[in-house]
Amino acid sequence: MSSFTEIKLQPISHLNKLSNAVYLVLTSLQSTPPHCSLICNKKWYSLNYNECKINISVNTLFKLLLLKNEPSVFLELSIELKEKIVEITFSQYKRINFQDGITCIAPIKEILVAHNVPFKKDILLYEMIELLYQEHLIQKSFSFIYSANIYKIKKYSKEELLKTTT
Repeated sequence: MSSFTEIKLQPISHLNKLSNAVYLVLTSLQSTPPHCSLICNKKWYSLNYNECKINISVNTLFKLLLLKNEPSVFLELSIELKEKIVEITFSQYKRINFQDGITCIAPIKEILVAHNVPFKKDILLYEMIELLYQEHLIQKSFSFIYSANIYKIKKYSKEELLKTTT
C-alpha cells in the first residue's frame, strides 16, 4: 500500500482558463496535509488559522497565488453545489482548531455530505480525495505554478495532524 495519494495534473498557465465549476483548491503543497479551500460559482471559501473567508471573488485568490508565487492544485468536481448551503456552512466556522476537530476541510466535508457525498465525519484530506476519485466526482486536476505532472499527498494519521499543530 502506498504511503501517498497521487493526483495526476494538467498544467494551466492562467487561472482564467478554469471553468465556472466547483473546485477543491490545494495550497501549501509542501505541508502535510496541504491547505484545502473551495471555489463555488467563482467565489472562494477558505477556513484557516486566523479566519474564515466567505464569498471572496476568485480573482482575489488568483492575485494572492501570483503575488506569493504559490504552487497550487485545483480539483474540478462534478458536483453542483447550492451556493446558499456553502455560505451558511462556512459562516458557522470561525477558524481552524485541531483540538476540537475543526480543520480546513470541516466545512467542505459538511457541504459535500449535504449534497449526498458519503463521508465519515472524521475523514482526513487524502481520504476525502481518494473517495472523491472512487465516486468519480473529480473530473480534472490542474496545477498552477507547479511543474510536476503528479502531486503526492503524504498519508498521515489524526495523531500526526495534531503533532504538526502543537
